Formats: sequence, C-alpha cells, structure tokens
Amino acid sequence: MMTEERLPERIVCAAIQRGDMTICGVRHWDEFMRAQVKALGENHVGWTQGFVTSRYRFVRRAEAWEIAYAQGQIRLATTNSVTPCLCSEDLY
Repeated sequence: MMTEERLPERIVCAAIQRGDMTICGVRHWDEFMRAQVKALGENHVGWTQGFVTSRYRFVRRAEAWEIAYAQGQIRLATTNSVTPCLCSEDLY
C-alpha cells in the first residue's frame, strides 16, 4: 500500500484561510462554509480563497490550478487569464 507522501498530490476541496485557521467547503462561500465562519463568530472579511490538497496543504488558486491540471482534474476551464487560477467549478 502506498503512503500519502508517495501518491500524487490532488485537489480535494475548496477552502478559505485566515491566519492559521482553514475552513473547507464544497465551493467557496457555500452554505457549509458560511455556517462554519458564522459559528466561529467571524465574518467574510480577510479570508484568502484557495483549496486543500490530498496532503492537507492549503494552496492558493494559482498553485491549485497547477496541481489539478497536472492530475487531470480539470473538467471545464472557467478562467481566461494568462495566469490560470482554479475555481471549484473547474473541478465539478
């Protein structure tokens, strides 16, 4: 059986991060993510949007695109920019 470190890193879910706090959800600011932020007594200000990988790393959208593209996870590219950035809609 392969350990996680030997498996290719993949994008697992959308996430937001502020400081050392990371909150996951299906899509950025979906009901689940908003409920977690509210339960913490927080608001939407100051959070960085990104993704969590299969190695439990938070990565910003540009790095997430590189990982997802390398692993064939992109179903539909929604970005038109010179520097692609991943949106959850690109995955599912």
